[in-house]
Amino acid sequence: MHIAGNEMPGYHSGYGSLVGTAVGARHSHLCNAGYSIDQEGKEFNSEYMLEKLEKEEIERCMLNSLVMCLFARKVYDRPTVLSALNALGWNLSDDDLSEIALRNYKCKLRIKKALGFTLESVRLPKRFFQTESFRGRLDEKVAHDMITAYQQRVDKLIAY
Repeated sequence: MHIAGNEMPGYHSGYGSLVGTAVGARHSHLCNAGYSIDQEGKEFNSEYMLEKLEKEEIERCMLNSLVMCLFARKVYDRPTVLSALNALGWNLSDDDLSEIALRNYKCKLRIKKALGFTLESVRLPKRFFQTESFRGRLDEKVAHDMITAYQQRVDKLIAY
């Protein structure tokens, strides 16, 4: 089983994990921590989940650009990152980190688009909808609707 050509993670926690892996800029469960959103314990809300997936992915684009180990991401919060970079003479602000993160994310999305990739081409293995997830059985239509909605978000983001 794979999602967008990449092997799936070793867990099946819900829509966050499945959709997050499908929409991630590099189709990895590490792109946006959808698995973590599944485990928040909140009632399922697709719009909330899509916002969280996008926000976390953008933040991780900044961390990954620093060659940061994501296992240590909580150690490297924004003040720590800024302190380290500014100690090296960069003189960056929190807004600068946000701009870098968004620029990196948009660059990844534009490369994928230029290479012909679309989220419409992603096929989700049927097995995801036949087995229980952390949150129960998933509805294939809901997953595809979320992917379509995410594609619309991406299209708006990289349009300008």
